[in-house]
Amino acid sequence: MTRYATRYAALSAVILAFALLNTGRFTHAQTFDRQAMVTGWLTETILPLHEAFAAEAADLEAAALAFDADPTEVTLTAFREAWVEAVIAYERIQPFSLQRVMPLLSQLDSSPANVQSIEQAISFQAEGTIDAAFVESLGSSSKGFAALEYLIFARPLPPLAAVQNRRDYAVSIAADIRRIADELVVQWTPGTDGYYGDRFIVDEFELSNVRGMVSMVVNELISNIENIGKFHVGDPAGYRSGGAPQLQLVESPYSETSIQRLRANMETVREIIYGHGDAPSLADYMDFIGAELNGERFSEVLAAQIEAVFEALDAIDEPFAQAIVENPDAVLTLYTEMRDLLALTKTDMANQLGITITFGDSDGD
Repeated sequence: MTRYATRYAALSAVILAFALLNTGRFTHAQTFDRQAMVTGWLTETILPLHEAFAAEAADLEAAALAFDADPTEVTLTAFREAWVEAVIAYERIQPFSLQRVMPLLSQLDSSPANVQSIEQAISFQAEGTIDAAFVESLGSSSKGFAALEYLIFARPLPPLAAVQNRRDYAVSIAADIRRIADELVVQWTPGTDGYYGDRFIVDEFELSNVRGMVSMVVNELISNIENIGKFHVGDPAGYRSGGAPQLQLVESPYSETSIQRLRANMETVREIIYGHGDAPSLADYMDFIGAELNGERFSEVLAAQIEAVFEALDAIDEPFAQAIVENPDAVLTLYTEMRDLLALTKTDMANQLGITITFGDSDGD
């Protein structure tokens, strides 16, 4: 049990009782516009981040084509840089992995890459047959960011440039990433065939719909925080297995961008809660209902814990695999801060908001 879970267990019971006595707070808006908060999530955060990801994915495809046309150190460096920019933009949308878009997102980043499958395709596919349609048909661990990272970061220029199938594979993965990014934008754009855009921006929400949108986003936010602590930090460091570090589980081992990716993801976590535009934020709503913890505004307690996570990320300067071995105290601090953030959100914040944690069924459909 984390220190927050221990310290505030008794208080959480009181908070839950308070929430049950005040379920009416979702039935009248009073002076807080929850519809504006939900719409603001879409217009100020979700849709702009997806559009930014689509733009980076288009740049990635362009860099791939430029490398294929002229495979040099210069174009390979540009290709790698475009991959980093695109994967960081992808991390910014990860906290919005809602049920209807999960089939798309799951094709983008299954880690670790299936190196054996990738190499077999390069060796045995007839030249000219590795194209976008071929890549689209593959399993998720043989395409997406992890597979492309392996192709363009794991080897120096000569073997990548020398084999046409290897270049075709890289170009086709980049094209597939761009295709999926464009589809994700459609899913979040109002007035299209997408599922979520209109549901977040309808002029007159029924109160049950507003409540459902808040529950859906908060559930996915907390699930995302839990996944970072468990799978991206705890498992590679060996904390959850109680054994030795499992460095093969470190994300992005070839580009060594794991910490950058975690930071990008956490930036979106902070933005969901505190906003950055004119719309009221989730923190504003918690202040409106008088959410407190140990006599302090809960929004301020939560902000301090999020900042502690960023400080822990900043303390790791080396590649994450190296930090696990050579800087274990910093890695343990990051893991501890993530667990404390999970306790605050999954227990205290959810209780303050009167939200049931469902995770697997957070979409409500």
